[in-house]
Amino acid sequence: MKAQESGSSTRAKAAALFNDLAKQLTETGVVDVDGVKVDIPDVLKYKIKYKQKPGSNKLKISLTWPDQTVLESKDSVIDHYQLPDRAPADFKQMKKEMQHALFYFKRLIAKEDLPSAADLDKYSRLQDAFRATATPDWAQGIQEADQATKALSQACDQGDLSAADNALQDLFRIKKKYHDLYK
Repeated sequence: MKAQESGSSTRAKAAALFNDLAKQLTETGVVDVDGVKVDIPDVLKYKIKYKQKPGSNKLKISLTWPDQTVLESKDSVIDHYQLPDRAPADFKQMKKEMQHALFYFKRLIAKEDLPSAADLDKYSRLQDAFRATATPDWAQGIQEADQATKALSQACDQGDLSAADNALQDLFRIKKKYHDLYK
């Protein structure tokens, strides 16, 4: 489900809107977004982000929390995930498969198991396809991801769970860094 509310106003009216949202959060834990009642949990993550581009400025405020039913479903999917033999032709689907693979690797390592050489090879092929499709501004990120993937493969070859976990954390960090940069 998706709901969005936007508009134009003065700074004072925007502050009043945020005050109303804060009051709803504090008093009931339910926020109204364009007629949709959103139940906000007691524990959540927040992000305040400022971005300046030529001709526009953006201040983005976000609250995030996991949906428990989705988490349980994701765990089940990840437990049974299989990397594709071929990279998808669609760029977005390719990125999605790469993300699924990283979460699959994370789940394996959390269970004190390591990704197989075959799975690491399939992931490397996904990265190769991504490199061939990506625009040149992704080059630095792809190079960093390649190095972390090589470190992950080496750690798995040596049976080093700790080094594999560190390399995987590097891959997640690199993914987040470049995703935030180019979104």
